[in-house]
Amino acid sequence: MTLASKLDKVRYDFQGDVLFLREFVSEIDKSLAGRMNRGVIRRRFPARMWTIQDRRILKKILNHLERSLDEQMRRTPAKRKLIRVTPDGTLVPGAAGQFVVYSFLTLQYRRFLPEMALTYLVALQEAFVKEYLKLVLLFQKFLPLLLSSDKKITYAEALDHPSITSLRKEIAQREVDELARISVDNMADYLKKRFHCSLEHDFADWAKVREASYRRNLIVHNRGITNKLYCEKTGHKKLGETLTTDATYVLTATDAIINFINFVHTRIVAKL
Repeated sequence: MTLASKLDKVRYDFQGDVLFLREFVSEIDKSLAGRMNRGVIRRRFPARMWTIQDRRILKKILNHLERSLDEQMRRTPAKRKLIRVTPDGTLVPGAAGQFVVYSFLTLQYRRFLPEMALTYLVALQEAFVKEYLKLVLLFQKFLPLLLSSDKKITYAEALDHPSITSLRKEIAQREVDELARISVDNMADYLKKRFHCSLEHDFADWAKVREASYRRNLIVHNRGITNKLYCEKTGHKKLGETLTTDATYVLTATDAIINFINFVHTRIVAKL
């Protein structure tokens, strides 16, 4: 198999994973949205379930939900009869309690799904860069890129390899492993310096790919709440704001990352 064929396979495999992720997010979000469809709600919570007390408590819960749902539910003995938690954590609610829990869980599912999907999506993008560039760096034409690195190995490490090919693979692996520990901006600088592949100037969706990476870091390390680094890197104006990452955002990001994979592949193959 030629290098071009190997690179095309890597591109194809990662594109496929991103497309599968896109379909997964789209379908699951539609399913979760359907849980709040009026017809579904009526079938799940038919009128016969609702007592007068249920209707009263639901109205009060909804009025005070943002302040403290738990506190509101436990304020009077009457409410404790409608929504009660047993020692083992089992919920024993009336219709109002069931409806609130059902709605709350649905909203939480729709929040967690896109955030988890974005985390995996950016991981796929980073893995593509590593796997793709490792193949490129082993190609004879790009040997000077390895030799021009300022990284060093000892004589002992070099002699530990049975052949020059084995040594080159080790050096290439170290080079791409380093990419996993740098920011998305440093990765762009690497591609520009080593392959004259300018994401900032030549790739239309670069801002989307870049922001998705910083947002992923924010979700993983700061619960999706904007901090100084995120604001500095993306131009976001407000510190301490919880970002809303929904399915629409993730679907847009998947399209941008598919375009990123194609862009990198097209530019590097043209240099072979």
